[in-house]
Amino acid sequence: MDPRHPRHPWQVIAASMPQVDATVLLGDFKKHRIEKSELWQCHVCMAPAPHAMRVQRMRCTCQACKDVAVATVCPWRARVMTCQLESLVTIEVAYNHLTPARAPRRPVLTPPMKEVVREWAAQGLKPKRIWNALLQRFSLTEATAPMLSSVQRFAHHHVTGRLGGSDDLDAVRKKIRDAAFTGGEEETAAFTFTSRSDRNGNASTGNGSDRDPFVVGVSSKKLLRRADRDPESFIFHMDATYKLTQ
Repeated sequence: MDPRHPRHPWQVIAASMPQVDATVLLGDFKKHRIEKSELWQCHVCMAPAPHAMRVQRMRCTCQACKDVAVATVCPWRARVMTCQLESLVTIEVAYNHLTPARAPRRPVLTPPMKEVVREWAAQGLKPKRIWNALLQRFSLTEATAPMLSSVQRFAHHHVTGRLGGSDDLDAVRKKIRDAAFTGGEEETAAFTFTSRSDRNGNASTGNGSDRDPFVVGVSSKKLLRRADRDPESFIFHMDATYKLTQ
């Protein structure tokens, strides 16, 4: 069904707004949840080429509205349409809340905080360390800071969804270090090596960011000995496996 179908009395409160400004506006809404998210043909921007927009339908979850009428669901709705080409946002709302009162709400991640979390998560910092650093960077206390779980979810989404990472980084590092060259390997046994080592002499693998790239070599004694000859007498062939994440 076309998302513009007038099933509800939608009222436009922001049209073709920059995404940063839209995030600020949405942050001022009463507590809500995304009920449905889907892609449709875009009508937010004026670009002539066909492209998509993300349509998010929202419903009220504010405790103050629940307390006013226990057996009645708050009728308030919102519809956020985000152009996937120009990152412009149109926001529409329908119906009023059962009460304008707001229930106490924990602080949320602001756009500047999200930008910092993205940067630190890309460097491989753990969510707990990122959360503690946010307290210092933005002069927050535990009462005024976003919940640790919010930072964990945002960092996890960024690393897995945008950087192609996972929670297995520590396991991968352990496998690489366990297979590191010792000199006692069999001729055909594969071993790993890196160009850098940490203070304990372990392989330094990096975290995959541009600042600290993840680079690991794999070889065997037999392969290296076969290459130990005059470089002009053979053609050197090397396979490299890498993943573009940005």
